Amino acid sequence: MKIVAMGLDDELFNVGSTSFKGKHSSKEAYCGLKPGCFRPYKDDWPTLVFECGVSKSGVRLGADASWWLQNSQEEVKIVLVLKVSEEDRKIELEQWEMDTRTNPHATRARFGGSRRPTRT
Repeated sequence: MKIVAMGLDDELFNVGSTSFKGKHSSKEAYCGLKPGCFRPYKDDWPTLVFECGVSKSGVRLGADASWWLQNSQEEVKIVLVLKVSEEDRKIELEQWEMDTRTNPHATRARFGGSRRPTRT
C-alpha cells in the first residue's frame, strides 16, 4: 500500500514463479520484486526477495537468503526472511544483505575486507 501511495506501483514488478540459476543450483523466490525501468527482462534478478517458512529451520532460511545474495552477483540487494512458528505462536522478520567485514589483520598491501551475506 505504501508503494501505491508513493506512485511506484507501476515501477515494481513481481518476478512470480521465475526460476533463477546460480553457480551450482537454481532457486525460485517465494516473492521477488524488481524495478521495471532498470531490469526490464524476464531473467533479470529481483532487487528484493522474500523467503518465508512455517516451522522451517531458521538455519535453512538463512542459507536461502545467502544463496540469493551470493548467486546474483549482488543484483539482489535485500532478502527479507519471514519465519513463522506455529508452535511458539511467533513471527520473526530478518533482513539480509551483503556487507563488508573488515579484517583486523589487514595491511596496506593486503585488502582488509570481504563481502558476505549478513543479517542486519
